[in-house]
Formats: sequence, C-alpha cells, structure tokens
Amino acid sequence: MTTHSGSYWIISILDCNYVIPALIVALTISSSMVLKVILVTLVVQMIEGNVITPHIIGRKLEVHPLTIISCFCLPEVCQV
Repeated sequence: MTTHSGSYWIISILDCNYVIPALIVALTISSSMVLKVILVTLVVQMIEGNVITPHIIGRKLEVHPLTIISCFCLPEVCQV
C-alpha cells in the first residue's frame, strides 16, 4: 500500500476546474475564506471518491459497493 505526501492533496485540490476561481474569489474576501474553500473541496472530493463513485460503479457492475471500496483500498487482495 502506498502513502501520499501532503502535497498530493494540494495538487488534487488544484486539479479541479472549479477550485481555482473559487480560491481567487476567496482571496479577495479573507484568508479564512481560503481555508474554508479548501476544506469544503476536500470534504466533497472525499465523499465523492469514497462513497458516491463506488456506489455507482457497484450498481453498474452489479457488485456490492464494499467490494469496490476494498479493491481500491487493498488491491493486492483483489489482484488488480
């Protein structure tokens, strides 16, 4: 299993098309607003990646979502 450094999450946040304009607007308001934008973006991405996507993939493949999540988390078990 691999671990990611803290910079991975920052790159992941900035990869979204909607985050950079939101950060620019937040910078014009306050520094605390920048932190709020980053926090909300992280939470939304985590919910999408860990809950919504496995549910949709599992429904389309007719596989239980926990199976999909375990294959993402433990690829050596699923031999992917």
